[in-house]
Amino acid sequence: MKKLFFTLTFFVAFIMTTLACNITFTLIDSKGNTVNPQKVKTGETYTVVVVYKNTHGNCEIPIKDTKFKTDGVKVVSATDWKAENGGYVRKLKIEITDNKKSEVFIQALRTCDRGGADLKLVLKR
Repeated sequence: MKKLFFTLTFFVAFIMTTLACNITFTLIDSKGNTVNPQKVKTGETYTVVVVYKNTHGNCEIPIKDTKFKTDGVKVVSATDWKAENGGYVRKLKIEITDNKKSEVFIQALRTCDRGGADLKLVLKR
């Protein structure tokens, strides 16, 4: 019974990872250093490096259709998506706005019938 459980768990985990997009965020300060997202300051500007990797090989959703939502974060400027290392990279220059919340975020959304992506970079002050 244990063997069956672990086998099924493995296959479900495998299927779930092959059906979703893989998006990662890296927060960079104005000096080019990686920043801990637990220590951002209101009024400061940062660069968010967004990396997208297609995990299912034949995604029909164009990379430019990736949507971004924010709360307490203003996107000041953004680069176009650039193909890099088997994926795509986009840089967003953001400013932390004064909205009196202890947490703000930027969220990347990709909607498709294979699971898509819904990932938030939560920033704390």
